[in-house]
Amino acid sequence: MTISGSDGSSYTLSSTGGTQTVSPTATTTYTATATGAGGTDTNTATVTVTGTTTPGPTVTIAADPASIQSGSSSTLTVTATNATSVTVSGSDGSSYTLSSTGGTQTVSPTATTTYTATATGSGGTATSKATVTVTGPTSAAPTVTISANPASIQSGSSSTLTVTATNATSVAISGSDGSSYTLSSTGGTQIVSPTATTTYTATATGSGGTATNAATVTVTGSTSSAPTVSITANPTSIQSGSSSTLTVAASNATSVTVSGSDGSSYTFSPSGGAQAVSPAATTTYTATATGAGGTATDKATVTVTSSPKPTVSISANPSSIPSGSSSTLTVAATNATSVTISGSDGSSYTLSPSGGTQSVSPTATTTYTATATGGGGSATASTRVTLT
Repeated sequence: MTISGSDGSSYTLSSTGGTQTVSPTATTTYTATATGAGGTDTNTATVTVTGTTTPGPTVTIAADPASIQSGSSSTLTVTATNATSVTVSGSDGSSYTLSSTGGTQTVSPTATTTYTATATGSGGTATSKATVTVTGPTSAAPTVTISANPASIQSGSSSTLTVTATNATSVAISGSDGSSYTLSSTGGTQIVSPTATTTYTATATGSGGTATNAATVTVTGSTSSAPTVSITANPTSIQSGSSSTLTVAASNATSVTVSGSDGSSYTFSPSGGAQAVSPAATTTYTATATGAGGTATDKATVTVTSSPKPTVSISANPSSIPSGSSSTLTVAATNATSVTISGSDGSSYTLSPSGGTQSVSPTATTTYTATATGGGGSATASTRVTLT
């Protein structure tokens, strides 16, 4: 004999039957089946299960204080009954688990947050809400002043900016010329040397906002004296290969240069100086003096003339000598820088640019050639010493 329940349970008894204890969780019909040689017989019985009456949970939540400043905290107090679990979830994503009867939880939201307490029990679920409002601090607005002393300067001079700030965490100065400076949170002083009229804006920034103020430094032109310069050449006329001295005098100048029409250039001290030049052709030299008051120029010309052609003469005395004797060569030269004598026997002698005498003792008849060389070219003359 077997018993099968509509809840899926099954039991086996002896062939004559018996008893079976059951504890269904819901109303269940049980079917007894007897099987024998003569066939099968069945019978049913139903066990009705009725529900229990469990009270529903309750929950409350309160925040103290309900309003805080950013960075402060509030305490959530939760009370629950008939609950098996109690949780708190915040609209900022936070979550907390309390005991089944509730409890307290400290929270420090950074923005206004609503907290929902949920109590769950066999009798169902209950919720309650509390909001913690977060307010920003009440900070005083910053103030800032800026002044320039002096407010007007000449180019190359400086002015002092004075900045005073309150309720600020940072103070900066920006100039209309692109300059920028950082001061302490209370301000300070800054020396500036603008090259043109410039407006400086001071900006003070704090938790209460931003404040600005501006001051202008006016730049005026300089009143420097104009430079002067003079240049002279001594001598003003030279022969090719010779030199002349340039003398430059300057005042109120920071730089002095001389440039020649032949492409040459020279740098002098701010007061001038002297420079030797050897132009190959007539050249004009321009002296330029530059200073805060402007520029001045002056010119001098060095004329280069052609050198005269040299002349030379040579004689031998005596012009005829016996073997073993000597003869005196006499050379006279003009417009020469060098004079030499060369003999057809291979001998050679150097004389002064104006010539001179030279004793010779040739072993055979010899022709002596005198050569005079100068800026105007070369000249030659010859004489012969004959051996008898």
